[in-house]
Amino acid sequence: MNETEFDRSKPFWSLILTLNVTLHGNTDVLSRVITKKIRKLNNDLSHSELVDYSSFDLNRFIDQGLTTELLEGGISLGSSVRDDINLYLEVLENEFDSYYLLLVADLINIPLRMLVISAYEITKDEHYSNDPLWQFFRHVRNASAHNNKFTFTKNEPRYPALWRSKSISRDLAGTHLFNSDPSMKPDSKNFFLMPADILLMLNDIEKKYIK
Repeated sequence: MNETEFDRSKPFWSLILTLNVTLHGNTDVLSRVITKKIRKLNNDLSHSELVDYSSFDLNRFIDQGLTTELLEGGISLGSSVRDDINLYLEVLENEFDSYYLLLVADLINIPLRMLVISAYEITKDEHYSNDPLWQFFRHVRNASAHNNKFTFTKNEPRYPALWRSKSISRDLAGTHLFNSDPSMKPDSKNFFLMPADILLMLNDIEKKYIK
């Protein structure tokens, strides 16, 4: 195993795969921008100036999400201690093919947890409050950082933690913040929030605290 491969039985593997998915997702967005700009350019040109798309169907590429093929090769990450590291889409495809069921929950909840932690850390110094909504945010951030589980110190929660119809109490200790098992039904009592809840919560926080 080289220094860019991670043991599937250890916790960093799904984190690295999620990063890889995110980076390649960025490539897909960029490739869609490129193809749509080309399409607009062709619409603005006379027939004699049109770019030849005879080798592929541009509409199919855009509509079916195949536009990453326009940007061939892997993504290169710079390093300050060694040569750049290439992340190849083919490697990611192979991991998905073999281990998708192990990854499916993490591919959703890891980016959500990263989002919550980052959102909290960049706003806490200026907007921290004992208000119930902010305390709810704080505990969701802590659960995000503590391996997707609610953990409380001796005196926590010290203040009411409320958001819409949801409340956080000490009874949640050990409960998963997000679904960590794809076999669980959406109404399972084994996790606390659904993915869209984070977007709604952050929107409420932005409107209330960040002027």
